[in-house]
Amino acid sequence: MKWSKWIPVVKPALLAMVVSNAFASGDMTTLNKIKQNLICTCECGMTVDACQGAMTCSMSNQLTEEARTQLELTNNKDEVLEYFVSKYGEAILAAPTKSGFNLLAWVMPFLVLIGAGGGVIHLLKKWSAPSASKPRKVKTKSTQPSDKEFTRELDDLLDRMD
Repeated sequence: MKWSKWIPVVKPALLAMVVSNAFASGDMTTLNKIKQNLICTCECGMTVDACQGAMTCSMSNQLTEEARTQLELTNNKDEVLEYFVSKYGEAILAAPTKSGFNLLAWVMPFLVLIGAGGGVIHLLKKWSAPSASKPRKVKTKSTQPSDKEFTRELDDLLDRMD
């Protein structure tokens, strides 16, 4: 039996197997990315990928199958995520979208840090610099009698008592 007869038959079959495995692994990578962007609905607070790996709850399995089905239909990660947002709301996303009101969730921490840093610098400058505008204490004449006056009044009082 000659092997040369089988090469034209085996070669396309092997090529088909390699190509299908490459597409399947690409789909699995995309599916894993989708699972990492979704929060599990079992209220564990983890992503679907983490929940499925740690607890294997029924909700993570259901969401994975739903994501796999949507990925087969659209073959686009963003469209699958849009499907989940339309079905479950934005709470299903692991990170808020970077548009609209959610943009504040991305920007506010940096603005707060910059503002707080500016405030600390301002206070440090204010506390460490000598202030020329502080009024100096001026000695005023005391309303209490001096020692000589007090002694004289005391002597007069003692003389009257005698």
